[in-house]
Amino acid sequence: MELKPVFDDQPEPQRRRRRRRRSSSSEDAHTPRMQDEEGRLHEARSDSEPPEDEDEDDSKPDAAEVQGPAWQGIVFALVPLLIIFFGTGRDAWSLSLTAALLGLVMILFPPQRRLPRLVLTCLGAALLAPLLAYLPYRMHGGMPFRESLAADWGLQLENFITPQPWVTFEAWAKLSLQLVWLAWCLARGFSSDQRRAMLSTLATGGVLLCWLSIVVKIGWLNIPWWTFEDVEKLVHFGPFANRNQLSSLAAITCVLCAASAYECQRRKSRLWLLYAVGFFLPVTAIFMNTSRAGLLLLFLGMTLWLGTASMRRGFFRKMALTASFILLGIALMFVASGGLSNRLLTESFGGFGSSARMQFVRESLNIVSHAPWIGVGLGNFDALFPLYASNLDPRFHSLHPENDLLWLLVEGGLSTLLPCLVLTV
Repeated sequence: MELKPVFDDQPEPQRRRRRRRRSSSSEDAHTPRMQDEEGRLHEARSDSEPPEDEDEDDSKPDAAEVQGPAWQGIVFALVPLLIIFFGTGRDAWSLSLTAALLGLVMILFPPQRRLPRLVLTCLGAALLAPLLAYLPYRMHGGMPFRESLAADWGLQLENFITPQPWVTFEAWAKLSLQLVWLAWCLARGFSSDQRRAMLSTLATGGVLLCWLSIVVKIGWLNIPWWTFEDVEKLVHFGPFANRNQLSSLAAITCVLCAASAYECQRRKSRLWLLYAVGFFLPVTAIFMNTSRAGLLLLFLGMTLWLGTASMRRGFFRKMALTASFILLGIALMFVASGGLSNRLLTESFGGFGSSARMQFVRESLNIVSHAPWIGVGLGNFDALFPLYASNLDPRFHSLHPENDLLWLLVEGGLSTLLPCLVLTV
């Protein structure tokens, strides 16, 4: 019997299509089983997810977030703390150290983000606008303070709007350093680990600065560069020439301590006890300084922080909210029997008197009326204010108008103030 080979008469494309149909039919047979398995896995994942009242863990970095180790955040936070400790850039050596620290950090850690055009425009305008004070004064028109300095005092002034060109240049160099540091902070970008490290470092450093201020005030320690010849020893407190600045630093430190304690407790760390105890040192500094502005900033800062923290659920947030009211009651008890209470009862909340402060504002605005857009030049307020003051006390030297925005308006004009206001928004 002769065997004949059997050949498939169908062409190759038809055989391939038949194989595809068989494979697709087998996949369809397995599809319900796979869907059931995926459904069970999805249910298992949903069961393992934390409930809504638990805090979300943000330890996993986002793909769009800037990456970086935590030790860099400690370095970034140490820079302003060291600047405050070493005299806040007031003396020449302190200013040189400040510039060196800022420049070194900006060189070693370059920016990682590109700033928007609006931010760059505002930074450039705030940087260049004060230089308009070097325009010829004849381009501006009448400036009574120049005529008074030349006629009454016999001073020969330069052909600029500013009566003190070198003083204006020094003040502009300080402002430029601050703007460059602000631009670096905006363009650097920080990771979650770096932000946590900066939070804890700033809180710890602020507590140490407040503790040093208390120790120096009591007389147990002497820091030579924290003494001021032109400031009375009874009213001086801390590393700043103005004691209200120390109270502002203490109020910010209180908020940072509360935030650090909350972050440590959320991560199941016992360090939250240290920050909770450290909270009372800056509070003590505010009461010893008898600063009403510091007390106001403390309550406002804690209210804002607790308001944002209580928006989420969680036991510790409720506990922090309850503890805040307890601390508020304790603070009011201290206020009722301390020097701060005497200032609150005997003086107005506006500084050295609301009428005197309003007179300060009126006389400062009188200076602004003669140079509203360009100003009188950075660093010239203390020299020109006596020419406009009606009831000037010769025992006091007015360095600033008790308001930073008004100070910048007098010396830099609207061309400098407006970009700075846009940056704050």
